[in-house]
Amino acid sequence: MHNRFRLFFLVMMATPVIAAASTVTGVMAEGEFTDDARIFVRASNGKVIEAYCDMAHHSPCKDEWFFADNDDVRHLKKSMIGKKVTLRYEAEKAGDRLEGPSPDDVYNFVKDLRFSK
Repeated sequence: MHNRFRLFFLVMMATPVIAAASTVTGVMAEGEFTDDARIFVRASNGKVIEAYCDMAHHSPCKDEWFFADNDDVRHLKKSMIGKKVTLRYEAEKAGDRLEGPSPDDVYNFVKDLRFSK
C-alpha cells in the first residue's frame, strides 16, 4: 500500500497544475504596452483583473487599442476605457511570452475578450 501511495505522490508532483479559465464581466479600466501588452478589467464587484495579451500567438487584444506617449510607452486609448467586456483569462506560466520574468512565474493571460453593447 505504501508503494502505491508513493507512486501516486510522485506522479502528482510531476504533473503540472492546470488552472481552469476564469470569466469576469466588467469594463476596460486601463492597459499598457511596453515590452508586453496587458489590460485591466474592472469587474462589477470593483475587483480589477490584470491579464497579459500574448500578442505573438493570436491574442484577442489588438495593437490598435493602444497609443504611444512621448516616452514610447503605449497606453490603452481613452475610447477603449469604460467599454463593457467579458474577459476569459487563465493563470499560466510565463514561458517565453513575457520580457523579464522567469519562465516559471505565473501570470494571468487573456484567452478571450468580448465587447458587450
